[in-house]
Amino acid sequence: MKKFPLFLKPENAKAFKALYISKTTLCIRKELFSFLIKRKSEEEYVSLNDFVNKYDLTLEEIKKIVDSLLPELSSLGWNFKYSYGDTGVFIYGKDKPKSCW
Repeated sequence: MKKFPLFLKPENAKAFKALYISKTTLCIRKELFSFLIKRKSEEEYVSLNDFVNKYDLTLEEIKKIVDSLLPELSSLGWNFKYSYGDTGVFIYGKDKPKSCW
């Protein structure tokens, strides 16, 4: 970013939360991409609590963001399952990981 965007004005402050959610969605999409291409096993899962801490949003807000991204992965052939009290999500190909409950 070379300059601050023109919409970053006090009178637009009410829209900042929605803007932050949009920006965070882009970041989480990138993180899921990186997770999938670097993981060593489908037994690994994505910790939503890590996103809560990193992006300073509630678990419900993070889950809503992840829910919005999972259909994209589903259309590419991935399956997914929330686990660990909905604080983690497994993303896998054909067979559900054994550690996913």
